[in-house]
Amino acid sequence: MENSKQPSFGIISVFLHWSIVLICFGLFALGLWMVDLKEGHDWFLIAPFFHKLIGTLLLFLIIMRFLWTKLTPPPLPLPNHKPWEIKTAQIVHFLLNFLLLIICISGNVMLLAIVDPYSVHGGVNLSDALGVDNLKDLAHKAHLYLAYLLMVLVFIHVLAVLKHQFVDKDRTLRRILGL
Repeated sequence: MENSKQPSFGIISVFLHWSIVLICFGLFALGLWMVDLKEGHDWFLIAPFFHKLIGTLLLFLIIMRFLWTKLTPPPLPLPNHKPWEIKTAQIVHFLLNFLLLIICISGNVMLLAIVDPYSVHGGVNLSDALGVDNLKDLAHKAHLYLAYLLMVLVFIHVLAVLKHQFVDKDRTLRRILGL
């Protein structure tokens, strides 16, 4: 089992981290492409289906990573990490995880806001249940803008990793690669 005294993240932590990263980039690209699809396009119904399916997988992996992190805390910060770097990393990691969760939730709210309670599948229309007329639009805007914010934070996160790799010349990148 992984523990915080290890020099690197264990294989399960590495798998969860990089799976989530790859899925996020794929969903972001797919989402940007879907926005411009016109009705009648071959992928007009197929792309959203895959976006929802892969988004559900992402939510599952996020929950698994949260549970795994509770069971196996990450390695301790490296000795050369300054207190402000450690605190900033904690804040950025929290924001990344929080945004991922809220983006997944807003995607599901969009779906629930358009459910027809009289359809074959039945169900409750969340817009009607909450008395919010434009819930789908609000959830869509949150989903879109939070995804952009997530990408900005990912960019900052990558810059920090590159700083550790090429300026500080420490093991930060190798640790999340499991090396």
